[in-house]
This record gives sequence, structure tokens and C-alpha cells, in this order.
Amino acid sequence: MSPAAIQAYLSKLSSLHSPSNDLLTAYLPPGTRLSAVLPEKTLDLVKEETRSLLDRLETETGIVFFYDLHNVISEAIVPPFPLTSPAWYLQNNFEVTPLEENLSSSCRLLVLVLHAGESFIGFASDSLTFDTQEFIKSSVKEKHSKGGFSQRRFERLREEDIAHHMDKVFEALDKVLEENSPIDCVIMNGDTPLIREAEKRLPLSPEIIEKPADIKVEKTGGEEILRTVLSSRRYLL
Repeated sequence: MSPAAIQAYLSKLSSLHSPSNDLLTAYLPPGTRLSAVLPEKTLDLVKEETRSLLDRLETETGIVFFYDLHNVISEAIVPPFPLTSPAWYLQNNFEVTPLEENLSSSCRLLVLVLHAGESFIGFASDSLTFDTQEFIKSSVKEKHSKGGFSQRRFERLREEDIAHHMDKVFEALDKVLEENSPIDCVIMNGDTPLIREAEKRLPLSPEIIEKPADIKVEKTGGEEILRTVLSSRRYLL
């Protein structure tokens, strides 16, 4: 859900009211289970199947759980920035204020989208637009499917192409960091090996969030990249 879509969703959700205190909201930071936050008596009010589905969600930013005890509403939102404190509410409305604050978090954001041959670097001082953006493109050989010596040689050349591409990425990144430090948060997306390498080479110690979204640098503009990395995920449970 894009930032605009999640705002519209929360507006509808917050308009719901119940005549009795049977609307449950739970804020679960990364790695936190519902059973660790709710008292046992309240936990028993949530269907076992729903608790099991919720426990299976693995996220880097945590989960906001909205649940009607009559099972009319049962869903989870994964926010763009990490939840820091567990909390729960059982009342006549859903408690959306902490999530709205998360969505409106103002931080100096660095975005890295890393693919072999095509990468993107963006810096945003707010969540509206990139102040600086760099598209880095290099010639990288496609993967080789044949075996034997020919394949090993091809793979070595491909690895050299990727290493050269990453050198170009970090040369551009050094310039972006020099002009825009300090950085509060880094959102990374792309090929896992390149993300791991970037984590080692980043001359920073801010919070790093890895986004699973499928972003094609060549086909995506900076505005859409920012909208994608600041999106939320919604699960119907």
C-alpha cells in the first residue's frame, strides 16, 4: 500500500466504532509475538488460527494488528519504519495514532537499490521527494548456463563486471554521503549478495532496513522508488 493508500485506509479504519470494547489493536516491534504483549486472558480472545498466521509473519519493521473480537476485521499492517515499543489497546475503536506517527516519521533517508549492472542511490531529507538521486549503469554479462572451463571463465568475468559496477556505486555513494550527512536511516533493496556487501562497506552506523519489494531500476523513476520503499504491506488474516 502506497503512502496515500495507507492514509486512506487508516481514515476508514479509525472511523469504525463499536458499542462495546471489542476492537483490539496490538503494536508488535520486530521479533515480538502477540503472546509476549497481550495478557493471557486477552490473548485467548484471539482465534488460535489467527495467532498462528500472525506469528508466521517475519518483518524488519514489526506489525500492527487490528482485530475485531467478532472476527469481522482481522489484519496486519507492516509499516515502513520500525516500531520501537510494544503496546495493545482493547476499546471501542482501533488505535491508529502510533501508526500514523510512524508513517509521518521525518528522517534523513538513504535509499540503495542494488542490482548487477543497474543500481540507484537516493537521498531524501523528508518523505516527499529525493533531494539527490543517482542511477548507475554498467555492462555486466548475463549468467552462463554451459558447464566446464568455459562457464568458470565466464563466471569469473561476470564477477569482475559486478565488482567494477559496485566500485562505481560506492564512488557515487561517497559523494552523496559527503554532501548529505548525517544519515538517519538506510533502506536497501535488490540482489542479496550486493546488499550484504554494501552493509559491510557502508561508512555509517544508522538503522538499516531491507525491503523485499521488486524494484526494476531501469523501468522505475526516483519518485516511484521512494513511494515503493515507503509503502506498507497489508495482510488479511
